[in-house]
Amino acid sequence: MTIAIMNKLSYHRVPYDKWLGNKEDIVIFTSSETYEEFCHKGFLEVWPFDSYEKNTEIENSIIHLNKKYQFSKLIALSEYDILRAGKLRSILNIPGQNFFSSTAFRDKLLMKQTASYGGIRVPEFNQIFSKDNIIHFVQNNHFPVILKPISASGSEGVMVLKNEQNLQELLTEFDDFESGNYEVETFIDGTMYHVDGLVAKGHLIFCSVSKYYNGCLEYQSNNPLSSFTLSDTNSLKHAIIKETEKLLEAMPTPEDTSFHAEFFVNNEGEIYLCEVASRTGGGKIGRVVELKYGLNLNQASCQLQCHCAVEASLKETDMLYGFLLIPPQIGTFGGYSKNITVESIVEYETAATSGERYNGAQHSADFVAAVIVKAGSESEIEKEIDRITSLFQENMVWEK
Repeated sequence: MTIAIMNKLSYHRVPYDKWLGNKEDIVIFTSSETYEEFCHKGFLEVWPFDSYEKNTEIENSIIHLNKKYQFSKLIALSEYDILRAGKLRSILNIPGQNFFSSTAFRDKLLMKQTASYGGIRVPEFNQIFSKDNIIHFVQNNHFPVILKPISASGSEGVMVLKNEQNLQELLTEFDDFESGNYEVETFIDGTMYHVDGLVAKGHLIFCSVSKYYNGCLEYQSNNPLSSFTLSDTNSLKHAIIKETEKLLEAMPTPEDTSFHAEFFVNNEGEIYLCEVASRTGGGKIGRVVELKYGLNLNQASCQLQCHCAVEASLKETDMLYGFLLIPPQIGTFGGYSKNITVESIVEYETAATSGERYNGAQHSADFVAAVIVKAGSESEIEKEIDRITSLFQENMVWEK
């Protein structure tokens, strides 16, 4: 029973041999950058690929090696691999998430069409094939509206059109109207939340609900992305969980998977789907869940898909956990004017190199520093996020 794994992550984040145990039966298809981390771990085979995210030779190699190994499972934990893994499972008749399911969790049009048919509130939306499509959509729905790539992630390429001036600038400067790669949707005025959890044998078995304190588009203004887990006393938490259960029933959800769903809650308390993914949330979401509940979502998803026992010491602390991602600014990073030490900081990761030139954040999960924080209440954790954000802004040195 040989398992194929499509992987672009570092070994320390995804030690498949420790998670699954049978490393002699695992073939890894990974990026050239992470190849050395996997090649001496005792896996059956490890294949490196340049330009991993856009290299179709990965798919061709899996098809070729399937004739030799008859893969029993194909594991893909990254957003970039979900669609092509679904396609390969359908081609090779490998159990797991098929091509239609993976497309529904990646294609924002199909996603909203499917969810809406299942009774989930979604924004008004339309696919863009011409300038007239956008003009007519604005006339029918009014400003503001959102323009999104249909299959991108990390809020990359998302544009907010607030007024006629923004629209005219788009019509003049944007040149991808006819590709069909974009959709336009109405702007939901409200607060965004995310739900991160696990489905096993078709049933929701775990979920964590968090509030985006600073949302996914903040990176466009070079401000941090941040979120924190909700308190059990927050009545919205239970309403959002109920909506999540309804969403997972409406979607062609895989039998075994982790997931990341995002919802808007407007001023009237109505819950709207933003989007949903059949993988673990990005940034530090997975780590926050692990600290709060003792569950590694990627590990559990991998073990469930391979029909292994899930290794987790589930717990729940009364403390709330959150994260903030400090984005790069435009300029050369010059280090810190002083060390940042705050009691509420649980973990801190720096990704900035002194003397390196940056051009601002390219997507919502782009960071030069990532901080995980904890506090006893929602109001306290908001204050800590604000305080830590200010400390980084004051003490990070950027030379234009």
